[in-house]
Amino acid sequence: MRNAEKCILLLLIIILSSCTSKVEKKLNSDANLLKIDWKHVSNVIDYSPMVEDSVLMFHLETNDSCLIGEITKLICLNNLIYIADNISKSIFVFDMSGKLRTKIHSVGSGPGEYTNISYFTVHGTDVILFDHYMGKFLFYDASGKFIRDKGIGNIWAEELFCMNDKLYLPNSSNTKEGFYKLFTIDLNSSDKIEKFFPFDEPKNNQGFGEVSYAQLGNEALLCFFPYDELYMIKDEEISLLYKIDFGDRRLPKQFIEGDGTIALRTAIRDNYVTGIDRILQSNKYVFLQFGDSENNYIAIYNKETGEIHTTKHLQNVKLGNLQIQSNDAGVIIQDERIIQCYNADYWNFPGTLEQLESNDTHFYTEELRQKFLKLAKTDGSESNPIILIQKMKK
Repeated sequence: MRNAEKCILLLLIIILSSCTSKVEKKLNSDANLLKIDWKHVSNVIDYSPMVEDSVLMFHLETNDSCLIGEITKLICLNNLIYIADNISKSIFVFDMSGKLRTKIHSVGSGPGEYTNISYFTVHGTDVILFDHYMGKFLFYDASGKFIRDKGIGNIWAEELFCMNDKLYLPNSSNTKEGFYKLFTIDLNSSDKIEKFFPFDEPKNNQGFGEVSYAQLGNEALLCFFPYDELYMIKDEEISLLYKIDFGDRRLPKQFIEGDGTIALRTAIRDNYVTGIDRILQSNKYVFLQFGDSENNYIAIYNKETGEIHTTKHLQNVKLGNLQIQSNDAGVIIQDERIIQCYNADYWNFPGTLEQLESNDTHFYTEELRQKFLKLAKTDGSESNPIILIQKMKK
């Protein structure tokens, strides 16, 4: 039902306005068509051939001042794990052994304080937090000390990421100069704001919605829900790279651009796909996560061969059949590594212990099996999550 929830969100987005610089970045139009073959959707795909055999696994430190309620964003950079938790309204920073190094928690309306962690990113060793209620960015150093803030007027950012010395703000705002889906802030040029990607005024608010991005070094893929197009940002230019064809399983355009309530009811009733929920990418693969009212799916596009395989479940048969959690903020691909974050009680379900002990369940090493068995035997309901990291094969 995640896509149904997104349809509801589309009805609630507020169109805001903003003053920006007059530098406009044009959109190139060449694109590759990626077609989902619904006749050959598998129940499970084993992703172990995509990754190396070594696994880094550690428990994030748990104490009274470090309890993660819900992971809303995960970043792995500088040999550190950055986690945003909007329940505690904190950003936690852990080292690669799971030890807590920094905690940013400064809730309020005074200098250096925020009311909400809408989005965050990392620039060098600094953490940049965006509070859309206050309409400003807040900058903190590696120790969590407040540096400065910056107001951005009425720009509405729906995500936030950093490449080189620029902040990228995927956006659905109406500005005084028109409609733009992407803004940038140059951190080396007095925080100059520029605008990318002009678009026509939508027929209703369903032209606005959540955004997913997948960064790969100094380039990124960007997808604006609910439309089935992936854009490449590289060298400060944006181009249409992929179009996704869901065939007749896609909610028809007249519903997307029509009344939101009717669109939602139609999508649920007829089990339509309502768009791409999330994207991930490595040097070799693009992962598309989407769903209908009954199932979530992952389509894997091989950039080298052009092949696309779609499945309901993506799991590692050498990791106790552990599944990648669909549409979850606790799964990212960064620097050619799959980083997964699981609640410590993930293994506390009936039958899990027997499954892990079975000779039919395989692990890279017996030591790794024992770690999983320990998790299954321990009540993890009051513990912080487990991190697993695997390198992608070249």
